[in-house]
Amino acid sequence: MTYGAKDGLILLLAGVLAAACAPGASVEEKAPALLEVEPLVLDLGPEVDTETLLVKNKGGRTLTFSVQVSAQSESITWLAVEPETGSVEGGGAASLLVNVINRDKLPGGTYQGKITIGAEGMESETVNVTMEVGQPILSAEPSDVIDFGKDGEHRNLVVKNAGAGTLTYAIELPVGGWLTTQANLQNEAEAGEMHTVKLTVHRGLVPWYEDHSDQLLVTSNGLEGSGHTSNLNIEVVV
Repeated sequence: MTYGAKDGLILLLAGVLAAACAPGASVEEKAPALLEVEPLVLDLGPEVDTETLLVKNKGGRTLTFSVQVSAQSESITWLAVEPETGSVEGGGAASLLVNVINRDKLPGGTYQGKITIGAEGMESETVNVTMEVGQPILSAEPSDVIDFGKDGEHRNLVVKNAGAGTLTYAIELPVGGWLTTQANLQNEAEAGEMHTVKLTVHRGLVPWYEDHSDQLLVTSNGLEGSGHTSNLNIEVVV
């Protein structure tokens, strides 16, 4: 049988195709894995406890990654990420769950942490995380003067937590026993909670017969301005 030039070309192409499809034949190399993370900034504020990060593989080969968390204050770790390791196929993405933990065990303030995601042979990505813990704020009504007048016997002092978290407060009455209350002088108030303290004056024990004034002191763990404690000095007039 005689083959022409056309037939020879067909046979050559068929041989090349067969060789390419044969077991063990070399194929085109995939592009290296390429790590990308988003977002790179997480602001969780005072209320958000869970957020999601995406680990992307912008390359072709499989990407294997690991996670390292740096977020600790007052010897308490407040940030966790799961899973801590994983893999992503080329062109794919994996989700990481970012969790705020132990928020209620930390004093009020702003906290910063880092999540570092790395893969062998490439530069790691760092996510900056910010979280806030609500702060208790002492509020009282009246906050300046409690006036019993000339014949008043009872007056109310309302103590309130105008912030977040737990307000721990203590009331210190004037010395001499002329001003008393049946309410707890040491107490706690949750966010938005208010306590009514009924005050009673005993005029026979007042040091002077004329008008008299003294100080009632309320101390707490709340914040007043930029300070770390909140104290109220309330004048008591009889």
